[in-house]
Formats: sequence, structure tokens, C-alpha cells
Amino acid sequence: MSENFIDILRTKIADFEQARQKDLQEIKEACAIPEEARIYYPACGEDTTPQKVFPDSCFVYLDINDLSMREKKTANDILIKGDLLNPPFPNEQLFEVVIIISPGNHLIGRDYIDQVINRVKTCGHVICDNYHGTADMITEGFSTALQQVYKGAYFQAFRKII
Repeated sequence: MSENFIDILRTKIADFEQARQKDLQEIKEACAIPEEARIYYPACGEDTTPQKVFPDSCFVYLDINDLSMREKKTANDILIKGDLLNPPFPNEQLFEVVIIISPGNHLIGRDYIDQVINRVKTCGHVICDNYHGTADMITEGFSTALQQVYKGAYFQAFRKII
């Protein structure tokens, strides 16, 4: 590959990341998400975009892949290797925000969406993209517990109303 092509690709990736951060920042402001929110990010992979927008929040990361190489942002962040449908923490553990960004194809379905929604406190938020139609499923009444409060270029946000 030519250096010119690689430079163009790096620029496109940087522009994409910047646009996603902007969308997340708008959600944070529009939804009045607290600076020190507890955030659950299942199927996080290696994505660190939310950390840049929520720098004072405590993240609980859960992924089936090994997360040992991920740099913890704060001493409060928790990295868990595990199954999303059977997370290794109590069902009563709830979060102000749950993030679903580009989950794998095997994670789409009612069980996954319900598991995610059940981890959100009342008046908390689900932030997702529409990879594999995640946001469409929620919008189409996949769960009546959520109300759409933001729709941007990359992400949508829903507030848990019950």
C-alpha cells in the first residue's frame, strides 16, 4: 500500500472517531448524564470512545474476549471476561448508563436487549448504535421500558421510563 493511501485511511478513521465522540457528547448533555455515572459497557471489545466523553465515570466492561490488555482509566473501572447473557454479578446491580456499540451478530435478539435494559436504573439511559439494527429493535417497541430521547448520526439514546 502506498503511504498516501495509509494517510488517507488514518484521516478517515480519525474523522469517524471524532464524529462519534461528538455524538456521545451531545447525548451526555441532552440527557443530563451525571459526570460520575456508573456505566455498563457489555460487548465492549477494544472500543474506548465512551471513556473520552465520560472521563469521570466508573465503567464496568464485560466481554467474552480477554480484556487484560485494556488500560484502566481509573482505579474504579472493572474489567470482566464473561457471557453477556449470564454476567458474573448480581441481577440487582444497576447502572445509570448502559452502552451498546456494534455488538456481535450473535448478541442480537430479545434475550440480549432485555438483559441490557434490566441493568439500567429507572430514568437511566441506553446509548446504542444501529449496528445489526439494535436501535431499530428498541425503537420498534422491542421494549416498552424505553423512550427515545436522542437520535444522532451515529448513536441513539433511550431513557428507561419504568
